[in-house]
Amino acid sequence: MTFSTNPLTLTLKLVRQRNSLFIITSAYFLIIHVLPVLTGVFMGGLFDALTGSEAAAFGPWTFLVLALATDVARIGLFIGGIRTWVSYYMELTLHLRNSVLGYLLTAAGSRRLPDSPSESVTRFRDDVNDIGEYVENWVDFWGFAAYGVVALAIMLSVNAVMTVVACVPLVLMLVLSNLLRRHICSA
Repeated sequence: MTFSTNPLTLTLKLVRQRNSLFIITSAYFLIIHVLPVLTGVFMGGLFDALTGSEAAAFGPWTFLVLALATDVARIGLFIGGIRTWVSYYMELTLHLRNSVLGYLLTAAGSRRLPDSPSESVTRFRDDVNDIGEYVENWVDFWGFAAYGVVALAIMLSVNAVMTVVACVPLVLMLVLSNLLRRHICSA
């Protein structure tokens, strides 16, 4: 079965089914993915306070408690994020299965899947789960993107030259791998 529609367009149509739940789940995971950066900032403050190399406004115990509180909050957010994601994932996959089955049963003309019965079961189970996992990647994307932006901003504030030295090879590899994609795939 092939589609002439862009997969991103189909994904956006699926996300619109319960977009509020998608937004809430994405917000949970955005915060979950960014909180380790905050833990790192608190650990930096802890080591600065322990070494006395920089005048810290708080003592080492304050930074330790803040780092611990951040990790505990992350665990709580993770529980909430899992709850919203499971609800969203189940609704998404049930909607897809219902749509496919409804099309097969109620559309005009004969709607028989060209596959064997076991392949038809696989289509309803695995193919729908693959679409759900694709949407899950979009839920996590916003958190990973925010993590990268915040981490890059912190690195730039610490030492801009070292940030450039660390990131230039990464950008070069990204550009080269995209330019050489045809050659890599054909090999």
